[in-house]
Amino acid sequence: MRSLALLCCLVYAAPGVELGAFSARAFSIGSEYQEGQSKVVESPDGKKKLVIHYLKREETRHLDDISLYVEKHEVYKDLGKRGLCDALWSPDSLALAMTCSDGGPVGTWDVTLYRFDKSQPRLVKLPATAAFRYTKWHPRCFEREPANVGVIAFRENWKRIVVAVQVPPHSNCDSLGTFRAYEMALPSGRIVRQWGQLEAKKIFAQDIGAELKAAEDGCVRDPRSCWIPALHHSK
Repeated sequence: MRSLALLCCLVYAAPGVELGAFSARAFSIGSEYQEGQSKVVESPDGKKKLVIHYLKREETRHLDDISLYVEKHEVYKDLGKRGLCDALWSPDSLALAMTCSDGGPVGTWDVTLYRFDKSQPRLVKLPATAAFRYTKWHPRCFEREPANVGVIAFRENWKRIVVAVQVPPHSNCDSLGTFRAYEMALPSGRIVRQWGQLEAKKIFAQDIGAELKAAEDGCVRDPRSCWIPALHHSK
């Protein structure tokens, strides 16, 4: 029964919106909308709304503003202006996780988590325990750079979250774009479980987004096949 329970991951996304890069259940806040268009995505309990407004500046569409409403009352404005984000509500509607890039699809992704306390959103710092694990297994790189961290799913409530820690997906490192997944207990950040890429793709097959689905499995089965030759010249 335990193994069956581990395969179940409760997450919520709104219908009819673009799916996220790290979580297929998230909704994407990107540059795919027309000038002046707004998107409203409700929390599972229907009491909270994420409102996204877009403006068109010159020939490029940019994120203009993100606001949170609770029962029609605006409680938080300017939630973020990163321009490329995935947003995922927890199934109990008590938290909103935003996975955002600082530089488009190949920028560095990280997570901002908002916890609702008496309807007011409160920023919860995501502990760096999962990212720290990356320092133990990261591949060889030309220059050290932080891993991408993105939310795959919540478990039964906001206090259990599954994150992916990904090798940056560009030609600075061996095995670019590969990842490992970690289940974290919040707010402590304790690692409850971890999975390699192959196992994570099976367990979270319905949850992982396009960015993680595209991770090359051959690099895990045979890491040398994804080495960058210039990083391995004999001295």
